[in-house]
This record gives sequence, structure tokens and C-alpha cells, in this order.
Amino acid sequence: MPRDGNASPTDGRFPKAERLRTSAEFSQVLQEGRWVSTPYFVVYYLPARTRRVGVAASRRFPNKPRRNRARRRLRELYRLHKTWFSPGWYVLMARPPILEARWQELVQTLKEALARLFPASSSG
Repeated sequence: MPRDGNASPTDGRFPKAERLRTSAEFSQVLQEGRWVSTPYFVVYYLPARTRRVGVAASRRFPNKPRRNRARRRLRELYRLHKTWFSPGWYVLMARPPILEARWQELVQTLKEALARLFPASSSG
């Protein structure tokens, strides 16, 4: 598998080229984008030509290990279902209940959140 950041959308990786990395990129999505709220996370979306995703967890989590676990769960959720995401910049913001949620519940919630974010493309 090539290590040049040109991973295909279905190879299950989350290369640096697909990530939002700077605070300016995160801020732009949060300030200018649309959002959909769920009990476990908030999905922010800003239209763009390429798909890039940032993952965050607020300090409302009781401690750093739990905040990191929440971010890992969101990264894995994106990585396994990246084909569901249309081109654009996304920020997935974790909420504390994500730590107690069953995995299948998170997958279903993501599917519903993206359908609410893109109502026209969810027919089928």
C-alpha cells in the first residue's frame, strides 16, 4: 500500500491529506458551515471540492484519556464509513455520551446525521 497520502477512498486509511489540521481550518468550518446535532456528536460541514475531516472533543469530558477515546471513536467511525461523506470539509465534534454508546448505534446516528445534512442525496 503506498505511503504517499494518495490513498483511495475505500482502502480504510485516514491520511494526512484528508485531515483538517490547523485551527484556522477548524474555525472556518465552525463559523461558515452548516451543522447537524446528535446526542453523541455534532457534524459541521462546509462545501469544498475535496473531502477533509477534523475530529475534536471539548473539555467537557472529565479527563484527557476519555477525550482521546472519544476522538478515536469518531476517527474510526469516519475511517470505516468515509464513502458516506460527500466532498467538503467536516468537523466531527464529540459529546460525552459517545463513550457509553454501542458501536452500531454510532453508525446509525452518523447515517441519519448525514441524511439530515444532505436531504436531497439521501433518497435510495
